[in-house]
Amino acid sequence: MTNNVVPFPMTNEERRLNEYGEGVVECAFTEKWLQFPETVVDKRHIPVKLMANINDEVRQLTQVILNQEDLLRAVDAIKLEKD
Repeated sequence: MTNNVVPFPMTNEERRLNEYGEGVVECAFTEKWLQFPETVVDKRHIPVKLMANINDEVRQLTQVILNQEDLLRAVDAIKLEKD
């Protein structure tokens, strides 16, 4: 029997998204990410965990409670620097 399995190229970001769900927001430079919950009771109190992969072990570094409106306002206010 021949092995016709072709490895599917997957980035670390894609792997983490598959493992932890749509609530993952990766850091572009480190093995850290934000983990948002799948559901909340109140959009004014969203628990967001700062996670890290330290020595191949997933750890929660801290948690903050964010307001969805504040988060969206802050992201929308980001401007792109002009060249």
